[in-house]
Amino acid sequence: MSILIKGMEMPKSCFYCPFREKVNPDDYVCMALNKEFEETFSLIVGRRHENCPLVPVPLHGRLIDADALLDAWDDNHTIPSAAAKVIEKTIIPAEEATT
Repeated sequence: MSILIKGMEMPKSCFYCPFREKVNPDDYVCMALNKEFEETFSLIVGRRHENCPLVPVPLHGRLIDADALLDAWDDNHTIPSAAAKVIEKTIIPAEEATT
């Protein structure tokens, strides 16, 4: 299972990540991975770790459980009432662009 943290922007590097915790002058712990890493200048300033588990969610409309919809789909390719209920259930609400 995954989680979505509403309002969180993708960090540009580990330095700006809220899941980064300094443990000593040379190392940090990624709380998302629960692993300790050596801190390098390029990791601090310019990039995310290659094993970073954070994934951006692009701007989107509302997201529903399409698998549940397909499971409820009947042989005549009409949407039965069970599928209509799946369509009503939003998994992730639509986002609006922020500028």
